[in-house]
Amino acid sequence: MYQPDGIDSFRHRGRTYLIMANEGDARDYDGFSEEERVKDLIRDPVAFPNAADLQEDKQLGRLNVTTANGDRDKDGDFEQLYAFGARSFSIRAADGKLIFDSGNDLKRITLVRV
Repeated sequence: MYQPDGIDSFRHRGRTYLIMANEGDARDYDGFSEEERVKDLIRDPVAFPNAADLQEDKQLGRLNVTTANGDRDKDGDFEQLYAFGARSFSIRAADGKLIFDSGNDLKRITLVRV
């Protein structure tokens, strides 16, 4: 789930673009927090027949996900899991259309150079 931690804009050939650092962070306010570990969520048994395995720390158990999305049928268990952020940067047109996303390029380039 993209959640830009930093956003800036630039102009190129008369058009405005947005550049975003897709780090991601949970929303946490007085009286509201959307962050929960996978092992602490009630997962839909049809969507996650291997839920017992997934809740182990060596699997997805320690992964923090949002509780704001994923309970698609609003019955109290999660059919989908959404983790926070990415390790990329994105360039979008002023209307929000994705122009470029670096994906795992930064990680790949860093591994080659280190």
